[in-house]
Amino acid sequence: FGGLTSIFVGLKFLLLKNYIIHNWEISIANIGNLMEKMNITAEQKEISQQLIASSKYIFIHYTVALTTVSFILAVYIGALVLNKKTIIKWNYSRLNFSFEIVYVLIIAIISSLFSISHYIGMNLLAILGSFFLIQGLAILNYYWGGFMRRSKVFTFFLILTLIFNPYVLLLIALIGLMDMWFDIRKIREVEESNEDNPN
Repeated sequence: FGGLTSIFVGLKFLLLKNYIIHNWEISIANIGNLMEKMNITAEQKEISQQLIASSKYIFIHYTVALTTVSFILAVYIGALVLNKKTIIKWNYSRLNFSFEIVYVLIIAIISSLFSISHYIGMNLLAILGSFFLIQGLAILNYYWGGFMRRSKVFTFFLILTLIFNPYVLLLIALIGLMDMWFDIRKIREVEESNEDNPN
């Protein structure tokens, strides 16, 4: 689904790019006119203009990634909700994406190194990052899911940390990436097997 969404959004953006950018610039101009009428300091105006310029840059170059990642995370959260309500049962802690995704990662990294394909590569990296993040969260659930379900306070602070600390998200995504090569969940299974069969 993520791949199809990326293709659809990418084609739509390419076909309507000039129209979208034109309307975006009109909106920015209207905001600028509104700011002129407001009683704001020169420093506040400069900060606002920098934010507008940054948002425009992100919108133009990373629309595909933003839309696709939002879709992937929405499907993921929806699946968790359905699983909790027992409408759809699936073993989330055993979630494991195909190793072929690593080949796409390599292509994305190489693409991002060349100016002609830099933004294509960066969009791909962001989209792949969402898959690695989901797999990393599945690993956390595998090891500490029981504890998190018992401790609502810990779960609350964990969610806050995930929202406001991008470095934690990156760390969890790296764990998900590492799991592609090393089955991290298998370590626990081997330990439990050794405990059950000490000889």
